[in-house]
Amino acid sequence: MLEFANRAAARGWSDASLNELCAELGISDDERKRRWPDGTRSLGRELTKLADLRMLQRFRSIANPSMAEVFLSRFSQNAALKPAVASLAWSDVRHPIDTLTRTRRTAHFMWRCYRRPRWSARMGRGLDAWLVALAYSLCVIVWLVDPTPGERLTERTVRGSLRMIGLR
Repeated sequence: MLEFANRAAARGWSDASLNELCAELGISDDERKRRWPDGTRSLGRELTKLADLRMLQRFRSIANPSMAEVFLSRFSQNAALKPAVASLAWSDVRHPIDTLTRTRRTAHFMWRCYRRPRWSARMGRGLDAWLVALAYSLCVIVWLVDPTPGERLTERTVRGSLRMIGLR
């Protein structure tokens, strides 16, 4: 998966890139379909799961982190994969439902890292994860294009977007 992500950073998050990699590695069409039934979308989900688990592991030993710390840590943790994430983001434009589902799952992991008494949206707890997912999605886009030293624009966007939904 990481090998594909690195390749996709340069060549695009596409089924053609996946087919090319599989051919080079001697992975048959049947094996590719078994491993990644939805092609590159399966690989996007795997990459996100890996990042989610790494994030959860990191915050197991940190008491009372802010949600901003969770977001910013996620970006820091994935800095080496930024070109692959950018390529995946372009692919995500064509798959909005899959993207929203994947991002909402990440938001649930972020809540687990946050571990504070649950903030609750006025419209109900089910909205919490969606608000975090939408705020995080905005921050990812800013992170991907942030030209500022030390990614100051990303940090300001994280803090501002979380403030708008009542989190810090």
